[in-house]
Amino acid sequence: MEKRNLSYLICSGFPQKEIDEAFKIYKKFPPGIVLLFSDNITGKEEVKDLCKEIKKLKSMPLVAVDMEGGRVNRLKNIFGEKPKAEEYGKWEEEKIEKMAYQWACEMKSIGIDIDFAPCVDLGPVKEGTGLEGRVLSDNFEEVIKKGFAFLKGLHQGGIIGSIKHFPGLGSSEVDSHLKLPIVNLNKKELEKHFKIFKILRHNSPILMVAHCIYKSIDEEFPSSLSKKIIKKIKPYKGLIISDDLEMGALSSFGNISERAYLSLKAGCDMVIISHNFFEIEEVVKKFNFKGKINKYILWKRRALKNVKRTFAARY
Repeated sequence: MEKRNLSYLICSGFPQKEIDEAFKIYKKFPPGIVLLFSDNITGKEEVKDLCKEIKKLKSMPLVAVDMEGGRVNRLKNIFGEKPKAEEYGKWEEEKIEKMAYQWACEMKSIGIDIDFAPCVDLGPVKEGTGLEGRVLSDNFEEVIKKGFAFLKGLHQGGIIGSIKHFPGLGSSEVDSHLKLPIVNLNKKELEKHFKIFKILRHNSPILMVAHCIYKSIDEEFPSSLSKKIIKKIKPYKGLIISDDLEMGALSSFGNISERAYLSLKAGCDMVIISHNFFEIEEVVKKFNFKGKINKYILWKRRALKNVKRTFAARY
């Protein structure tokens, strides 16, 4: 397998105005997943056509969106407003499952395969963290029950779900889009946050890793670059993906290529580069993770098959 096929280990997005340039690069370095943002959602038929073109690439990428509801709703232009997690987290599980199933059917109808949701961070969250309105509950058991229901609805509608942000951003005090959060909880206190992911990982095909320092485990590297933290979720049959490497939290950890290398080396199977698609060639030059390509291909085959079957612990 050619070295350039290491681009399969990248989840890439692109500004809609640069779509032609993005596809020129994708044809040489095809990503494993393409992530759509609000500016890519120009109309229902246009998105359908875009997804079809994406899936013609050599890697036959899956197409993903962030669809949590509330302010994290990339499909608002075509499917309207959706309730936020803080709101539907108060509902009964059956109602959440039906809602997620409806969302999944909408996503599936336009060619989307993955929803980077639900957010299963444990509240309460602080103002200024970027998590306001996005958590299901401040109660441990409720987060698990409601997160499970959301995943179940997505999968029954044929959409691959993803729990985030491992190992839990609920205790953070700053927004990782802007700065690097530092959590000072001891190992025993952190275990409650970790445990949500340890339970739900069996029903989630994807697990997204946060950018956050957990001082009681690793004082040097944030979770997305930390072997010490990522190994705590293993063994895991699903796909471990970093949060967006362009976020401000990682500004002190080198350029995009260096961050991507460190993340894969730490144990992530794939990294997100949300807009800087033009970095892909340089990123791939630093990679030496050929074994991860086969893992991704096997995961993709299994995930696509399993979301069409009865929801069960398969991951």
